[in-house]
Amino acid sequence: MTDATDLKGLWQGSYSYSSSAEIGETPFKARFGGQGNTLSGLIMEVHFNTGDQVKAEIEGAIENDIVRFTKQYVGAGSEYKRVVHYEGRLSPDGGSISGTWSLPDDSGTFVMQRSV
Repeated sequence: MTDATDLKGLWQGSYSYSSSAEIGETPFKARFGGQGNTLSGLIMEVHFNTGDQVKAEIEGAIENDIVRFTKQYVGAGSEYKRVVHYEGRLSPDGGSISGTWSLPDDSGTFVMQRSV
């Protein structure tokens, strides 16, 4: 494996809401790119009402083992117009990231694993 802090590649994960446990976990797939400590990429997930695929662009950075990025949905409905902030910790082997996400009026947790 390359340097554990090199996040480039495919990832799979899920997020959950602190305020709405009944929603359960929402799975997603991510493709990370970037250079140096910058992070960019795309996330695909299923729209919670329609079941259609929803795309989001991400931008952020990694510093030591802390990963921070924002997620901005592209071409989705009005319920997806706000920017979501993510902050997580990269595992020592570089194989997973876990942390929290936040909006002004909601928040939750996420976990993601590097696809092999």
